[in-house]
Amino acid sequence: MNIDEIRKMDASSLLREVDQLKKDIFNLKLNLAVGQAKDYSQLKKIRINIARCLTVLNQKRNK
Repeated sequence: MNIDEIRKMDASSLLREVDQLKKDIFNLKLNLAVGQAKDYSQLKKIRINIARCLTVLNQKRNK
C-alpha cells in the first residue's frame, strides 16, 4: 500500500485497515508455523504497512 493512498483514507477506514493487517499477520504466522507458506518477507511488509497507517492516524488525530 502506498503512503499517498493511506493519507487519503479517513480515520475509521485506517482503523479497519490496521485491524485487517493484524489479522493478516496472525494468519501468515499460523501458515508459516504449519509450513503452508514460505515467504517470510511478507511479515516485514505487513508490519511496515501497519506502522504507516498508525503514523498517519496519529497525524490526523493531532491536527
